[in-house]
Amino acid sequence: MTQEDKINWLKENEPILWANTFKIAKGELSDKQTMFCCCGKLATGLHEDNCRKFLQQVKNETAKRLQEYIK
Repeated sequence: MTQEDKINWLKENEPILWANTFKIAKGELSDKQTMFCCCGKLATGLHEDNCRKFLQQVKNETAKRLQEYIK
């Protein structure tokens, strides 16, 4: 099962758990960043909401935290 398959499975089968964990992971990863995003641009809230690299990191972290729920 690929990482995208795991993410899709979690979104379909555990949507509330996914959303809550995603929100927590996004906040934690956002706080860990310095003034610049992982893509090199200025890390503002608006940028983080639209940055593909940052959101992919958040998705991967969320899937990692919810690994035990994947069947």
